[in-house]
Amino acid sequence: MSKQTTVAALIAGFFGRSEKAISEKLSTEEHNEFSADVSELNEKLETANTENARISTELATAATRITELEASLSTASVEVTTMTASLATVTTERDKYKGHYDEAAKKGEQNAGQDANSRGASGKAVYNENAIAVWQKAQA
Repeated sequence: MSKQTTVAALIAGFFGRSEKAISEKLSTEEHNEFSADVSELNEKLETANTENARISTELATAATRITELEASLSTASVEVTTMTASLATVTTERDKYKGHYDEAAKKGEQNAGQDANSRGASGKAVYNENAIAVWQKAQA
């Protein structure tokens, strides 16, 4: 990822105007230690830059995902509202029919041992009685 640079270029990059003074005042051993420290710092900076780029990418991905989830949440909220309204309508209808059922059940409980015959109705319908009368006249 990074191109090879010389220690002198690194020192010049970090210390600019003072690079010549640093290299002249230090002994060879001190200059080598200093150069090693500068190289180590450069590697740490490159690692930090790489990590920053990775984190920035993750942040962008997370922001996109958050936007998608917010849109999904909005859609779900609308669906919940619609379903709540449907539930209220169905509950109202159920209560209406349950009222009719409860009313009929109460009548059945009051007259549990009766049916149409035991309530005094004749065994024949009005139509049947009239039909018998017509038939008897026709026979006579």
